[in-house]
Amino acid sequence: MKFKITLFFINCVVAAVIIPVVLHHIAATKEITIVDHIVIGSLSWLILTVLELYFFISNIDEREKREFALLEAQGVINNKLLGLRNSFFSLLQKMHGNSDAYLLYFENKLDSLAKEISLATSGEESIAVNQAHLDFSNHLFASAFNGDTEDSFRAIHFLKDNDFFWGLHSREYFKRIFELVASKKIKQVYRIMVYSNDQEKQNDKTIRLIKFHALNKRYSYKLLSRTKYDTLLADFGLQETTEDFGIYSDKYLYLARVHQNDHIEGRFTKNNIMIKNHMHCFAKCWEVGEELTTLNISEQKYTIKDLYGD
Repeated sequence: MKFKITLFFINCVVAAVIIPVVLHHIAATKEITIVDHIVIGSLSWLILTVLELYFFISNIDEREKREFALLEAQGVINNKLLGLRNSFFSLLQKMHGNSDAYLLYFENKLDSLAKEISLATSGEESIAVNQAHLDFSNHLFASAFNGDTEDSFRAIHFLKDNDFFWGLHSREYFKRIFELVASKKIKQVYRIMVYSNDQEKQNDKTIRLIKFHALNKRYSYKLLSRTKYDTLLADFGLQETTEDFGIYSDKYLYLARVHQNDHIEGRFTKNNIMIKNHMHCFAKCWEVGEELTTLNISEQKYTIKDLYGD
């Protein structure tokens, strides 16, 4: 790294100082000759060569880091697979006759895992999740949000699902997002609240949610009618596959199917095309959406406790 910085510094000095000085000296003392052309050409060649060398070394460094990370991950996975093989061999040795409940149970588990991994590496690159997979969010947050420029959280929220939003699972999820915002790992939270009628906009929980987004830094919201939302989904060809969704930085996309307090069902994908399509759709929804201008906010601040009434 120090070597790369030194090369870059030398290149800047040559480009910004030495060449202008040489040209000024030549122009002030005599006409530019063939020798002068050779000197200027040599300096230009030196700049381009050093610059090319700098980018070459940068690429090598990044490639080595990726290769090392891949080898490290492969080693960890190989060790786990070896342990798994040994455990299955122990199960086989302790079988009760030709059939064993333990062995059948774990064979089914292994089959399910094989199907999940296959789906995650297929074209859609997706993972199906439900209320039994909530621990996936720990890995999701660590992978998606690192404080980079693109690390924003974009979410669609149907106001008809406010009761779900106040449930235990959603409340903990909201707090985790807030902690990541506070630590600046998430740059901005954008939430589009979709309503089916005016009563949903005036709902007490809706008002609280709006106040929280209006009074907390790095939180923003827009209101959008269900009719306009469905139209925009159709415009982007997403009406058949998408209802409510969330975008985690530019890395992961969540597509919801069922959101109830005791039943969560959806899938994550890291397919770049799907992510970009949904990001474009979200941007258009944000452009069309509006804030609640009739709301008078008297509070100076609004905490999570105020939001949930804890």
